[in-house]
Amino acid sequence: MKIGWAITICLYRRKLPAMVFTVLTVTCWMTLITKSQAASACKTEVARVVSMQGVIEIRRAQENAWQQAGMDIVLCAGDMIRARAQSRAALRLSNDRQYAAS
Repeated sequence: MKIGWAITICLYRRKLPAMVFTVLTVTCWMTLITKSQAASACKTEVARVVSMQGVIEIRRAQENAWQQAGMDIVLCAGDMIRARAQSRAALRLSNDRQYAAS
């Protein structure tokens, strides 16, 4: 009986790193998918970043923290955008007009 338990524990120890890796990978993918859906789950697209130079940051309406903006990111109603020193961005508004922020 003791030998059977020793074999089971030995096999479990060999599989443990693979199981941990699988759980972490699935968790990371689910987090990325959820964030991607949340960022694009905007009822009304107000603007889109079409050009940027320097450090441009956005703050989503439901969040308190500023995060760095990227190209072609969608801005929703209530979102805020700011340009740091010596930075600027061009936004394409929902009515196809362009707006420069600096």
